[in-house]
Amino acid sequence: MPSIKLAVGKLGFLRDCELDIPVPGYTIFYGSNISGKTLLGLTMSELLSSSSLLAAERLARSLGYKDAIEMALSSLGEIGYDVLDIQHIYSESPENEFYDIVDRTLPTRLGLNGREKLRSYIVLQALSSALLTSYPECSFDMDLSISYDGGEVVRLKGILPLPHPREQDEWLRSVNRVEEIQVSSNQASSNKFISVAVLDPYNFGYRAMRIMKGEPLIATDVPFSTKILYKIAERSQNRVFGDIEAIKSYYEPLNRALDLISKTISISSGADRGVKVSFKEWGLLIRSGDFEKFIELNYFSKGLRSLFSSVMVQFLILAASKMGNLIPVVFLDEPEVSLDTYVLSGLPSILKDLANSGSVVISTHREHLISAIEDCASSGISSKLYEFLWDEKLDNVVREAPFDEETG
Repeated sequence: MPSIKLAVGKLGFLRDCELDIPVPGYTIFYGSNISGKTLLGLTMSELLSSSSLLAAERLARSLGYKDAIEMALSSLGEIGYDVLDIQHIYSESPENEFYDIVDRTLPTRLGLNGREKLRSYIVLQALSSALLTSYPECSFDMDLSISYDGGEVVRLKGILPLPHPREQDEWLRSVNRVEEIQVSSNQASSNKFISVAVLDPYNFGYRAMRIMKGEPLIATDVPFSTKILYKIAERSQNRVFGDIEAIKSYYEPLNRALDLISKTISISSGADRGVKVSFKEWGLLIRSGDFEKFIELNYFSKGLRSLFSSVMVQFLILAASKMGNLIPVVFLDEPEVSLDTYVLSGLPSILKDLANSGSVVISTHREHLISAIEDCASSGISSKLYEFLWDEKLDNVVREAPFDEETG
């Protein structure tokens, strides 16, 4: 079975580990805070997105080069660079001229060609927020290789100097001084993937709903790969999703939205647990033996929006993957932050279409989710569990854990 192999030499405090991410299938990153779960998942997603320059190369075929260039360079404008006036770029620029345009546009201090330059800037911007939060006032070493089916897809190597968080804005504006970052990729392999990282399921669900209603997207500090998914929804909804008026009528009324989720969230956590979740009027009815709990859902319900995030991520990225026969890869960071425990147990069932088509990687602190993934593994869906630990040198280490082994 093909898999995405993450070979980590160094990634912050994470050292010398290899992980096999099943494709298709589920992968769980389990461990304590600041153990490297989010950082590794985010780095994987951002590298899979930026390694093939998804915005610049893949979407260019369907959106036109004008939109693709605007999409790729918009992230640079957000960190203090003057982005060239898009109106001066021919919308039908031949493909072999695209990187010449990029090369003339971006600062030249790195001494890289257009392709390498754009890729490096995107990776730096994508990782900056997470790194500055977890690793203030240190140098961040990076040596990570991602392979698929025996061939290397992308490699990230270098040293990223990190100032105190209060200096973040100044550092981002001066990021072009960083000269020791290398991002290289195998173009044929990297063109296989479309990836998205969801670090805030609550906000993603809310903004995904806005997109599908045709409302303008509010610029937020989200990963680059997630911005790409937003752009896909914004710019290609008529082409990918069909009649936009039908989409609006399907999502605007709350009861129709609940109908959509109710068809998706037919949950059973296994006969031994006997947990069942169903919709009743305006909420979720959860039964387990003699226990019964009713969760009211309304437009302002955090739980509802989190369910929307799961449904919408699956809907959007599966639709986007069909644009180029791509393998979808989704990283969900700690969905338990806003999901009820019993609903969390049903998350693998909600995302089963995605797990059967691509790879779903979830970071979590909760054993409920591990149990739910274990049920999927027993039913034939490929699943992996990795536990993130600290060693005696205060480095992070990762070990693969059998699902029947008690996690610490």
